[in-house]
Amino acid sequence: MLKLMARTAKAQKTAKKLKEAQQKTTRHLKEKEARDHLRLKQKVLVENMKAARIARREDYELGPLAPNRHAGEQGEKYGTAAGQLLQYYKLPRNELERAKKRRGENEFRVNDRVVVLRGRERGKIGTVFEVQDETMKILGVNHVEMHVPEWMRKAESSTAPVRSMSAPVPLSDVRLVYPVAGPDGKDREVIVAAMDFRWRQIPGTQEKKRRIPGTQEKDYSVPHKGDLLALDDPSAEENPLITRFTPAPGYKWEKVRYIKGQAVEIVTVKPADEDVDEPYTDSDTLRIQTEKETFLPALTQPPMPPEVIDELRGKYSDYRDRHEPEYIAKKEEIDEGRERLKRSNVLRMMTPHREFSIRSRMAVQAYRKRRAPDVSVLAAIGEHMSRSKSLKLSSPKAVSPEAAP
Repeated sequence: MLKLMARTAKAQKTAKKLKEAQQKTTRHLKEKEARDHLRLKQKVLVENMKAARIARREDYELGPLAPNRHAGEQGEKYGTAAGQLLQYYKLPRNELERAKKRRGENEFRVNDRVVVLRGRERGKIGTVFEVQDETMKILGVNHVEMHVPEWMRKAESSTAPVRSMSAPVPLSDVRLVYPVAGPDGKDREVIVAAMDFRWRQIPGTQEKKRRIPGTQEKDYSVPHKGDLLALDDPSAEENPLITRFTPAPGYKWEKVRYIKGQAVEIVTVKPADEDVDEPYTDSDTLRIQTEKETFLPALTQPPMPPEVIDELRGKYSDYRDRHEPEYIAKKEEIDEGRERLKRSNVLRMMTPHREFSIRSRMAVQAYRKRRAPDVSVLAAIGEHMSRSKSLKLSSPKAVSPEAAP
């Protein structure tokens, strides 16, 4: 019996060691993957910076002869961020500790309003929609253009090669913006430099323990001795349940944020749900009314009144295929006038042959005016013509055959 118990204990111990070894191997693989991702991210950043420096130098040296970097095979990727820079992997333990030190005494949650203190987006205020180990994504802040690969476009049925996305912002570069009542009683938004964290019990069930079994990771949803309890809890020192840091039956711990040095609790206000159905009123248009068919097309009448066509496309638009008779007659008269003008222009056109004929005619007229005959010359020509005519009449050839003997 003792040997059986010993073998059972040894088997349990061996199984426990094997399980711990497997968990340790899994944890090391995850940390190695995270480290490889960080190295790849740093490598991509360095390559992008080197390429940008070389391109800037070429543009400066070549001037107007600089190449167009928006064209070619890499034209779609020019000016876009690599996808590796926007991916997220869980950081290893050493990097998590460094990230917490860089973050300081602050804890950000989804729907918080924050302000950016450093970088190109300095001074912008936005709402947090994603929080990671050392970075966060803010709505409407730090947008970058990311190149979408061909296979991803086919999977999403999209043709846009570039997509605008929110890039992560380091937690050390942002601070919380929260409204605080001023001396006059009005709320003013202030920048919270540091926070205090305290704990209080709320109705619910505690689901997780302080340390996750089988790992070295801790669950910070449960307080420990270094944490402070809520100031508004009068039994914080007297209640033995709170002293042992175990919640009362039916309760669980909640971590509360306070502005450091003040008793002002930081409450995250969730945005209102836009999809909430509101009751209909008599002035609302129901969906069944919009889907009801009120027009039946026919071949004997146009699909819509002429007034609507005039309003949509213009009464005298060139793209219309139906016009009023008066407008058609007016357009035909204008076209006919243009044709007449065109024909007259053709007739008045000065060609080289026409120009030579006109100049020759003008030269002949000028010559005739310059060499006009005298009256004596005309009289001599008249006498010669009368004498020639009398000779023709007196010649035998001019006698008719009937008059001959």
